[in-house]
Amino acid sequence: MAYIPILKSGVTPTLPAKPQNAGKKDCYGAVFLGIDKYKVNNHWNLQGCVNDCHNVISTVRNKYNVDTVNDAKKLLDYEATKANTLNALRWMVNTYRRGIFTFSCHGSQIPDESEPDRKAEVLITTDHRWEDPLIDDEIKAIVEQMDECVIIADCCHAEGISRGGWIAKSVVCPEGVCMRLPRTVRNLAHVKELAACRSDQTASERYIDGKRQGVFTYTLCKILREHPGIALQDLQARLRAEIDGQTPVITGTGLLLEHAGISA
Repeated sequence: MAYIPILKSGVTPTLPAKPQNAGKKDCYGAVFLGIDKYKVNNHWNLQGCVNDCHNVISTVRNKYNVDTVNDAKKLLDYEATKANTLNALRWMVNTYRRGIFTFSCHGSQIPDESEPDRKAEVLITTDHRWEDPLIDDEIKAIVEQMDECVIIADCCHAEGISRGGWIAKSVVCPEGVCMRLPRTVRNLAHVKELAACRSDQTASERYIDGKRQGVFTYTLCKILREHPGIALQDLQARLRAEIDGQTPVITGTGLLLEHAGISA
C-alpha cells in the first residue's frame, strides 16, 4: 500500500511546485463527502456522517478561510457514488494547486495479493460494488498531482486511504473477493493524511451534544477550532489523548493547511 511517509519532527522538505499545476488557482479547493444512506444496502446506513461533513465544512470555512461555496463540492448520501467522487476529485485537481478531501462513511478492506499486508483499503460509496470498489490507490493517484493535499478520513480502516451505543463504520468484505493490482510507487510527499484509526481498527460514531457524530471528526474539529495553528504532531497527540477505542494516525508535518489564512 502506498503509505504517506512520516517525516522526522522539525524537518520540512522543500518541494518544487509541480509543472502541471502552473496556472491553476492558488487557493484551496475542497471535496467534502458524507454518507449516511446507502443505495446498495440500507442495513449499512449510518446516522452521523452527514453531521461530520457539515462540521468539517464549518471548521475549515471559519478557521481557515476556505471558500466552501465557490471552491468546493459537497457529496451527501445518494450523491456520493464512486463516479461522482472521482469526478469531484478530478475537478479539484484540474482547478486548484492545493486541495482538501474529507470523507465520513463506511470503510473496508479487500484482499489484495499485490499489497505487502495483502489488503487494500476501500472507501464504501453509496453505490458500492465489491467487484468495482473505490480503493485507496485510485484516490491517491489523483491527489498526488497536487502541490498540497490534506485528506481527512473518518471511516474504519482509515489509515492508508487515506465506523458503536456505538455504530462501527465498517462493512465486511464477502469471501471470494480478491484483487491483484499493479504495484505503483506514488509521490505522496505533498499529501497529509488524518485518519480516524489504524488500518486494523474500526472507527465509531455516537451521540455527542444531542446528535450522532463521528468521534474522530467531532474531536478533531473541536481541537482545530480552539487551536487552528496547532502542529500536526501535537494534533495527533491531543487526538489520541481524548479518543478511546481507536488510534488516530496523522502523516505529514507542519500545519494542517500551510497556505491558509488562519483566523483566531
